[in-house]
Amino acid sequence: MNHYEVLGISPKANLEEIKAAYKRLAFRYHPDKNFGQKEAEEEFKKINEAYITLSNLRLRKQYDEKKRLQTAPDYHYHHGGLYRSMGSFQTKQPKHYPKPHIFETKKKDIDFYLFWLSLGIIFLLVGILMFKI
Repeated sequence: MNHYEVLGISPKANLEEIKAAYKRLAFRYHPDKNFGQKEAEEEFKKINEAYITLSNLRLRKQYDEKKRLQTAPDYHYHHGGLYRSMGSFQTKQPKHYPKPHIFETKKKDIDFYLFWLSLGIIFLLVGILMFKI
């Protein structure tokens, strides 16, 4: 669902044009005016969602960026960044690229850091005690 098409405006529309399109469509599809019509209710929800997204500058920028990335199918993400696909027939990333993953801290990593931290504190305390004596 393209929010610009829902409101019937251009992607370059300013805030006044967005508000005018929303008011026009909201008046036509408002549930109070179309009581009991599910299609009008669903259309009103789409209009509301489009207006909320496009009237907020931050949300509109995020929406436009998401749409721009969706219309560029030649580039795919992998762990090291972007790569260009060999053609439109290639839908999956090549096998030799690692799959993207979220950084995970494992218990053994935490234990390792805690060991060295405690060892460093012990040496620091021993050094302080040695110089005070």
